[in-house]
Amino acid sequence: MSALRYVVILELDNGYMDCVHVCYRKNEAYGAAYLALTDGIDADSYYVSLAENREGNNGVIIELKDKDDGKVIQWVTILTYKPEDEE
Repeated sequence: MSALRYVVILELDNGYMDCVHVCYRKNEAYGAAYLALTDGIDADSYYVSLAENREGNNGVIIELKDKDDGKVIQWVTILTYKPEDEE
């Protein structure tokens, strides 16, 4: 198993941030990110963007957007790190 960890952070446009998951596998992190964004939403009104690198290669961002105006409602950042005790 890889020593890398993937931290999934949910952010809202009002400044709220929450670490929703710490994963050992990349695909698990992307799944957790998708579930965090889509929990309780009306699928007919919103869509999830494709994953993109954040500015400065500071993780990956996935956004939940309003279908009508394209406004970003909330987003998830996936950060990768290697614990110091496993380097």
